[in-house]
Amino acid sequence: MAGYTEHSSVAARRESRLLTVLLFGLHQVIATVGVMVATPVLLALLATALRPLGLTLRMREFHELLTGTSYFPLQVAVAVSVGWLLGRHAWHRSMLWVWGLPLVVLFLVFVTNHHVVDLEPTSSALAQTRLSHFFGTGCRPQNHCFDQIVTTLPFYSAAAYSLGAALARRPGRAQRGSAES
Repeated sequence: MAGYTEHSSVAARRESRLLTVLLFGLHQVIATVGVMVATPVLLALLATALRPLGLTLRMREFHELLTGTSYFPLQVAVAVSVGWLLGRHAWHRSMLWVWGLPLVVLFLVFVTNHHVVDLEPTSSALAQTRLSHFFGTGCRPQNHCFDQIVTTLPFYSAAAYSLGAALARRPGRAQRGSAES
């Protein structure tokens, strides 16, 4: 009987680790790809809702809001919101760590200075500082440079997602929520 209990304990730990890895992968996808897909959809819905008020958003402005603004504030706002919502209703500790993998990718690309996606490399691209290229205005889609979208944006959105999840789980929130009920 003791052997059976020991075996089931090992199997339970293995299943728990597998579940943690799967949940981490799910949160990783939501925090990066999910945010990158949801943000333009939400912006389009907002533009549609504002159209009856006489406010229109042209395609150029749409693209500028999504990829022409340093630090990707729309994606960061969506990521914090999604992280907070899921942190309140589908909490898992792996939500706090989804920024790690995108940081490693960003760091490796930053250090090696290999352009992930650069359709038309130019001499000006070589003259840019790495900081400007990955965190400033040195790499923009309108210049056929997509490194920030492929490396920096996933890090920002994953970090913001983790922040949102942490804010949802901050100490005292549950006590205040139960006292208000």
